[in-house]
Order: sequence, then structure tokens, then C-alpha cells
Amino acid sequence: GDEAAGLLAAAGTKAGEERAGILGAARAGGARRRAMLLASAPAEAARLRAAKLEVLLEEIKTAALELLAAEAAGTDKAPALAGLAAEAASGIGGSSFIISSAPGSGLPDLAGRIAELAGLGPLELGFEEDAGMGGGVMVRSADGARRWDNTFKGRLERYWPELRREIAAGLGSGRAV
Repeated sequence: GDEAAGLLAAAGTKAGEERAGILGAARAGGARRRAMLLASAPAEAARLRAAKLEVLLEEIKTAALELLAAEAAGTDKAPALAGLAAEAASGIGGSSFIISSAPGSGLPDLAGRIAELAGLGPLELGFEEDAGMGGGVMVRSADGARRWDNTFKGRLERYWPELRREIAAGLGSGRAV
């Protein structure tokens, strides 16, 4: 009897110790998981913010392209297009260019102004109409070796990395852009 009672008491003590060990290990594991979750929360929040920022930036770029397309369909843009053509010709260099623009742009009438703005001296200019242009101009050297995309879409694509940084900085700071 006494021996059986002693064995039962020892087994109960042993079981209690094992339960306490298991409970302690579970609590320690839970504390580690909690600490890991808490430690990962700022990184996860930053990842979610970055993903949301990317969505916003794409929405801004899409809206800008839509506005540019609407602007291209607007009123007489010949003087602005002449400036874009001159900028492209200056960037390419040389003296002979083919300028593509939307039909009815009026650029052939501004050939002298384009040459003056380009600052390259007398220019030999050819003009093409491109119904798919969508705004702006495409300029290429007469030999076709060099090309400068100064369409509204091309300019947005070219300047987008810089614009994106500025917009993202404004959005990231919480101030209105």
C-alpha cells in the first residue's frame, strides 16, 4: 500500500513536472513567435506601404497618359510642337531631319521657326503625318541613324523615373502632392 501510494505520488510529481516543462516550453515558444511577429510587423507594414505606393504611382501615370492624350486632341499646338521638334533636332545634332507629327499639326508652316529654335543653322526638314502619333513629335536624322521620341507619351516615359521619385517622396511624406 505505502509503496503503491509512494509510486503514485512520485508519478504525480513527475507528471506535474512534465506538465510544467511542457507548459513552460509552450509559453517560451509562444513568446518567441510573438516576438518574431512583432519584429516582422514594421517590415510587413513597410512592404504593404510600398505596394500601395506602387499602385498609386501606376494610377498617376495612367491618368497622366490619359490627360496627355486629351491634350493632344485639343486646340492648335503648332508652336509647342515646333519647340519639341527643335529640342529633338538639337539633341540629335546634324542638319537634316524628318519630323513626324499628327495630321494637321501645322509644322511644315513652322520650318523656319524650328530651325531658329534648334540653333543648328540652316536645316533641311522633311515632314510626315502619323495618325497614331497621339501628341508631340518624333524626329529622326534623314539617314535614319538617330531618332528622338518627343511624343507626349515618349517624354512621360523618359521623365517618369524622376517624376516617380518626386511623387513618391511627396506621397511617402504624408504631405499633399
